[in-house]
Amino acid sequence: MRGPGVHAGYVVKDLALNIDLAPTFAALAGARTPQFVDGRSLAPLLGSNLPQLKTWRQSLLVEHWRFGTNSSQGFQGLRTQDYLYVEWNSGERELYNLRADPYQLQTLHSTAAPSLITQFAARLKEMRRCAGTTCRTAEDLFLPKPASAP
Repeated sequence: MRGPGVHAGYVVKDLALNIDLAPTFAALAGARTPQFVDGRSLAPLLGSNLPQLKTWRQSLLVEHWRFGTNSSQGFQGLRTQDYLYVEWNSGERELYNLRADPYQLQTLHSTAAPSLITQFAARLKEMRRCAGTTCRTAEDLFLPKPASAP
C-alpha cells in the first residue's frame, strides 16, 4: 500500500487477506465496516505503532473449490505464521512447517503429534463456520503450542 505515513519499502509480516481491503479502505476513509464483512482493517499495520502479533490475526482460512466433474480437488486449510494445515475434499490431509519447509515439499501429517493435528482440525472446523465479525474473533484465538510442533 502507498499513502501518508507509509514509508517506501515498509514490510509487515502479519497475516493479511484480500478480504481485508474493503475494511481497510473504509477505515482510511472514516467509514464503518458493515457487520457482514469477514475481513479486518489493515490500517493499524500501516502506522508506526504496530499491534503486537498476539493482538493481530493468528490464523486464516484458505479455500479452493473446484466445480464440475472432479470436486475432490477442492480443499480447505488453516494458515498460521508457522504452519499450513490442509484438508482435501478427497479426504487427504497435509501439514507443513512453513519455517522449515517454506515451499511445502514435505508434509508432516503422518509424523506430527496427534494433538497438533487435532488442534488444527478443530480450528479449521470452527473457521469454516464463522461469518462477519465472528470470523475476526475466531481467527484470533488459535496459535498451536510450540511444544507440540513436529
